[in-house]
Amino acid sequence: MRQSVAKTADPEWLKAFQVMQQNFNLTDDAIGVFAINLKFELDDIQTIISEAITGGGDDKKCDVVYVDKERQIAVVAQCYMSRREREAAPANKASDLNTALTWLISANLDDLPDGLKGRADELRSAIAAGEIKQFYVWYVHNLPSSDNVSNELRAVERTARAALSSFSGGNDINIFSQEVCTDTLSRLYLQAERTIIVTDDLETVIPDAVEISETDWKSVITTVRGSWLRDLYNKYRTDLFSANLRGYLGSRESDSNINNNIKVSAQEDPDNFFVYNNGVTALVLDYELGKRSRTGRRLKLKGLSIVNGAQTTGSIASLNSKPSDTLRVPIRFVKARKDSLVANIVRFNNSQNKLQAADFRSTDQI
Repeated sequence: MRQSVAKTADPEWLKAFQVMQQNFNLTDDAIGVFAINLKFELDDIQTIISEAITGGGDDKKCDVVYVDKERQIAVVAQCYMSRREREAAPANKASDLNTALTWLISANLDDLPDGLKGRADELRSAIAAGEIKQFYVWYVHNLPSSDNVSNELRAVERTARAALSSFSGGNDINIFSQEVCTDTLSRLYLQAERTIIVTDDLETVIPDAVEISETDWKSVITTVRGSWLRDLYNKYRTDLFSANLRGYLGSRESDSNINNNIKVSAQEDPDNFFVYNNGVTALVLDYELGKRSRTGRRLKLKGLSIVNGAQTTGSIASLNSKPSDTLRVPIRFVKARKDSLVANIVRFNNSQNKLQAADFRSTDQI
């Protein structure tokens, strides 16, 4: 007698996406906008839907194009929704992103279809004006990840780098090519629902600390070894930044790239890193500060999410060797008792004003 095979339950993110699809009467290409919304916590999803989805009969393989000058990001996505369970998404859909990038960034604007011309013009203008700092190239789908897709996306990243290099300052743009698969969407959905994803018990020894308490929050301010942050990142990767709107942006060997400068100072001048770096702010579910001793104070943490300091953490973690024991990173751990307060901590710690050249000459008499 033939046994029936139970169908795998739909993941939570898919249920949420289907509700959005029904509410706005959207095609499957909207999975790209859904992913963008989860990643960047957009406010006006209806406007984003109307502007970003370009899919149609002559979309030049560009299903979604999203430009956000305020956040200084751009996202180009190829989207795919399978109606049945498969082992992986078709890799040729990932390679279509090469075509999409060529049309969007390099082709003559007059040769583009009317539905894509405006989006391409906006993207190019933002790149030329230096208003794009992070460029995301995504293959978004509802299936497991695969090596074939990863290989295709590496080629796509090279295409994006070559296309952006034709713009002044284009080489300074961080490029992220990613397969946004069902596991990724589940993680992003969990992150949107729960600020702190890493909920393990953690422990470290600190030299000393200052503790400050208010009615709705308490905080301990101290320093931790750079090697401790490096170990955390190597274990939890991007889950460590679940409350950080930007995550780690990578580093290139360029004087204009702040993350590379963090790496240089961490490697070459660890004794002075404390006074060079703004430090890290992390949300925790709880903490316990031990008594003072000759070796320091034991600090126990329940859960951790770095709200501000992802670039510092990622840069230290990407060093070629373990950082010096003298590398101390300023850090504050915060436990908040209200969700509204947590939301404000995340928002305000990720609101950074751009510095102008004149800001660095404020003490110059001329």
